[in-house]
Amino acid sequence: MDKKFEIIPFSPMADIGFWSTLAKKKLEEWKLNSDPQDIFVKFKISNFTSKKAFLNLDVYSFQQWELQLQGPVEIVIQTQLKNYNTIEEFKQINYHDLFKDLTQKQISAIDNFLSGKDENLNAFIMKLVTFADLKKHNYSYKLCSPSIKVDDFNLLEKSSFKTAFNDEQKQKAFDESLKQFLKSGKISPFFYCKEVDGGKFVFGTLREYLSELETGKTNDLYGVFFDPYNQNTGTHAYFTNLLALVLKLAEQKGIKNILSNLKFILLKDSLIYNFANKYDMKNSLVVSVDLTNAKIDAESYTGCDPNQIPPSIDLKSSLDEATLATDAVDLNIKLMKWRVLPTLDLELLKSTKVLMLGAGTLGCQLSRNLIGWGIKHITFVDYGKISYSNPVRQSLYEFEDTINGGKPKAETAAEKLKKIFPDIVSKGYQIKIPMPGHYLASVEHAIETLKDVDLLEELVKEHDVLYLMTDSRESRWLPTILANKYNKICITVGLGFDSFVIVRHGLSPKVHNPEINGERLSCYFCNDVISPGNTMKDRTLDQQCTVTRPGLSFVSSAYASELLISLLHHPLKNGAPAADEIEKLPQTDLGILPQHIRGTMGEFETRVMYGRAFEHCVACSEFVLDEYLKDRDNFLQRVINDPDYLQQVTKLSELLRDLDGTDAFIEVDD
Repeated sequence: MDKKFEIIPFSPMADIGFWSTLAKKKLEEWKLNSDPQDIFVKFKISNFTSKKAFLNLDVYSFQQWELQLQGPVEIVIQTQLKNYNTIEEFKQINYHDLFKDLTQKQISAIDNFLSGKDENLNAFIMKLVTFADLKKHNYSYKLCSPSIKVDDFNLLEKSSFKTAFNDEQKQKAFDESLKQFLKSGKISPFFYCKEVDGGKFVFGTLREYLSELETGKTNDLYGVFFDPYNQNTGTHAYFTNLLALVLKLAEQKGIKNILSNLKFILLKDSLIYNFANKYDMKNSLVVSVDLTNAKIDAESYTGCDPNQIPPSIDLKSSLDEATLATDAVDLNIKLMKWRVLPTLDLELLKSTKVLMLGAGTLGCQLSRNLIGWGIKHITFVDYGKISYSNPVRQSLYEFEDTINGGKPKAETAAEKLKKIFPDIVSKGYQIKIPMPGHYLASVEHAIETLKDVDLLEELVKEHDVLYLMTDSRESRWLPTILANKYNKICITVGLGFDSFVIVRHGLSPKVHNPEINGERLSCYFCNDVISPGNTMKDRTLDQQCTVTRPGLSFVSSAYASELLISLLHHPLKNGAPAADEIEKLPQTDLGILPQHIRGTMGEFETRVMYGRAFEHCVACSEFVLDEYLKDRDNFLQRVINDPDYLQQVTKLSELLRDLDGTDAFIEVDD
């Protein structure tokens, strides 16, 4: 061919949607599977002047779609993508061997088409190889699209379409016939047209073109190539595949006489379905080619350079910092699914809403643990303000938060959590939780207290999980009742000086089913036979402060967060049973699922325990829940002003009276 007539390969043009979808596929579907994956790429002829032939890859490349006979005419190609797991594998690709292999497959595709084994010709055999560095948002790639090398053929003539068909009537007839052919939906990279008597044109498929060639009548016959290179200085490299097809046909059918003067139309102008005006064929060419001495070089290829360094694209600069942070967090969690936790439910974790009652030492650290697992919804409730002693132990706060009397803990914790992880949904509410023994001194006080109850109840209703981590025992009483009322997962975490306790509350007595859930599990109050009272009065200085070993909150919050994640992955959720023996505890892929955990720092020991629900419990029994549901406001006001009323409601006073003066005793788990 004339050296001035260029052979142009494809230049891949992938948008951000393609790379982001590839990243999602890699993380969620392919994982470590590096087998080739089917993708769909497309090209169209652009009106814009360009020295490249663009192959478009976008978000739709990963799904098959039907041809739409509207808008610009596009050619869709099914090909393959191979994504390598390491950059070392990617760098070790032998492109010369890969190009040869793809070219051999192209030759085989032509043979299968000519023999009738395949109905249609796959004229564009290619492969996209990639490496996705998902931590850095950097993608290395190379489009491997070699074409068959045809040696020793001559370009006899090259002219513009308008010069070759200089008759206005012929141009009009060609335009009308082409539009009719496009409407048929038979468009492909290669087809043909034939000029018939009266200056009209007939269009047909590639197979019909071969049938016409076999007749030996080629004077008015044109092979048509939908050429993605829109300049008149050359053609796309895959044009040689059409030449190879014709060569093989002539050899097989013994019609080499047709090879001396073959005519082709290279369509290089934008085509639009249902276009009202005449197509402007300003770039399209008509060429004549002599293939008499041409031969296929099966050991070589054209259109690709094996020594060309694969390009890379860095998407980090196109993503905002918050998106980068979100992707990085998601990446760490998704990687757990690859080898260790294939059943990890990422969507469940993202959608789970957690209500933290207490934004102190435990609330701060536990919330950070949960966002590490992908929890995206965390709400804080705390009435306190940040004091000077808090920042050294409570990991969300800083010295600046203590100035001028201190900022509200709940709101500040939510703000700080969003600074750590911008994608999180977090709010804080400064609510004083009503507590038994904390007397209502006036009608106004009672009204404000009931407003707090309304807000707290609404928050419990909106969330899936409650963590009870407040400073006093009595402040956990009302949330325990609300967790029962709305059947929410409820976990208590409590600290001593060098010990901690974690209790996974059992189901509400209203929904518990012994046949499914086994024995109903205890709550935080089930081991007590006295009503919760005001533990905040008459306290010495050491009792007024939360005095614990500094490392205790980190250990206990770690266990509490892991307990929730494991519980969420049990099919029964908060209805999961428990047992006395570790060997009989339910399990998930994360391990055993205990109900009661106690630990001591002094002995560096952690014990897994089990508690059965107490029928007369002052918090989770059916007696209490019924009273709350029957007349909430009056019940709460009475309990707040007279905690011993709970013993009457739960019939605990009768039980204690019956036991008084006998040798019987109540066994209380320590």
